[in-house]
Amino acid sequence: MTLLWMGILAQVLADFVLQTDRLVKMKAAIKWRAFLEHGLALFLCTFVLTHLYGIKLALSFSTAAASVHLLIDYLKSLVTKRIRRKSSHIIAFVLDQLIHLYALFLLSFLFTSGFTVKPDETVLALYLTCFPGINLSDLFNRYWDKTVIVSIIFVYVLFGGAVLNRLFLNCMSDLSKDNASPNIGKWIGILERAIILVLIASDNVTAVAMVLTAKSIARFRQLNQRDFAEYYLVGTLISTVLAFIGGLALRASR
Repeated sequence: MTLLWMGILAQVLADFVLQTDRLVKMKAAIKWRAFLEHGLALFLCTFVLTHLYGIKLALSFSTAAASVHLLIDYLKSLVTKRIRRKSSHIIAFVLDQLIHLYALFLLSFLFTSGFTVKPDETVLALYLTCFPGINLSDLFNRYWDKTVIVSIIFVYVLFGGAVLNRLFLNCMSDLSKDNASPNIGKWIGILERAIILVLIASDNVTAVAMVLTAKSIARFRQLNQRDFAEYYLVGTLISTVLAFIGGLALRASR
């Protein structure tokens, strides 16, 4: 399953961390340069994360993963270009992520034939020359899977959650009277989800109330406006729910 987790981590990094708003808009307009840039980012992420299992396997798996990913993205762009309702973009986003995950599951199964892939001894020997005295095989066996899974959860909740939250709030864009920079709001949401995620994972559920209270105090005057209050409440609840789900997933992966 490790090859699958690596593929998923590479995908979420390329989709939510490395992909800029400019690329998203260019892909929506079916600009091939954007697809190529995104495909290259995904290929490099996948190769870097899977090269420990052998260069040949990493190259072939990265090429296949990037190719299938771009095909799905292209088809999604064709579909979403015809969508006018903003709420339908939320459904398209969720379905797109599920299809990507299913495609990675099939690819990882085809490349491993149902067996767990082990780190390549030649590649490990190369790293041992740089880091002598470290038992890399033991690190892989004991910590690698959990480290990758935790990383996936964090990226999905913090950065993927920012995309999903924005899609929900776009449905209420006419209600928003907030003049704050979108980027500032995005990073506030990321930090908020990060704190809640850690609190839930560490069983400090009651402390979540302090985070939400502090955020509400900062917006106290604006909450007198009904339209903004509804907009703010929806964004906060979505962000909190995503963080709760991620925190529960972290606790389950211990």
